[in-house]
Amino acid sequence: MDFTLSPAQPAVQDQARRLAREVEAQAAPLDREGRFPWEILRLWAGEGLFGTALPAEYGGSGLDYVAYALAQMELAQACPSSCLVLHVNHTLFGGALNQFGTPAQKQRFLPPVASGEAIASFALTDPEAGSDPGALQTTARREGDGWVLTGRKNFVTSGGVARYALVAALTDPAQGPKGISAFVVDLEATAGITPGPPRREAGDAGRPVGVPYLRGSPASWKTTPWPGTSGTPRPARFTKAPTKSCSSSSPKNC
Repeated sequence: MDFTLSPAQPAVQDQARRLAREVEAQAAPLDREGRFPWEILRLWAGEGLFGTALPAEYGGSGLDYVAYALAQMELAQACPSSCLVLHVNHTLFGGALNQFGTPAQKQRFLPPVASGEAIASFALTDPEAGSDPGALQTTARREGDGWVLTGRKNFVTSGGVARYALVAALTDPAQGPKGISAFVVDLEATAGITPGPPRREAGDAGRPVGVPYLRGSPASWKTTPWPGTSGTPRPARFTKAPTKSCSSSSPKNC
């Protein structure tokens, strides 16, 4: 097996090292003040780092994950907060959607994510479940031609600023972990989502961690099940959702 790097891989690493050096002086003030690193992210987005390993047809650079990992190694040394926001955008949201989403979903959501125009988040953890996703309690039920999500999420990176979220919810509670599906939610266009108080992470305060409440809120776009039960995801439906919100003051009662 040949582990020699391709010409493109060290080139991306060199680019990331240069861009990391440009912003490293900003990292400490951002962490002290708990500010979201917009300036750093715009710089990195303008240099194409938000789409390193995402397909060129959707605005990415079309490189591999070795190139991406080399770039992340350099960026993380300068500003861990910015690096993690980029990682959630690129891999947890963008990579998952690229692998499991429908062509229509990819066409709608990947270009703004790969370019850095939109910030995305990954909403897996429930407060009651912690690090055990199989115990999550957020549910999704069919209503008309869409889905309605109800529950709470915790530790959502970029939760207070993200435009999109990949949300894990139970569509078949009787199946336990095998009944979990993932939903792509446009947070600006979906009713019934209430942001909770942000959490400040020690040493990583430039990365806002949100606690959103999903109060009977419709998920506008459904992706493939997350995770699949057989390793082969079934086809997803690309559906519009009805508009509905919950008026209850307690997310648990929605």
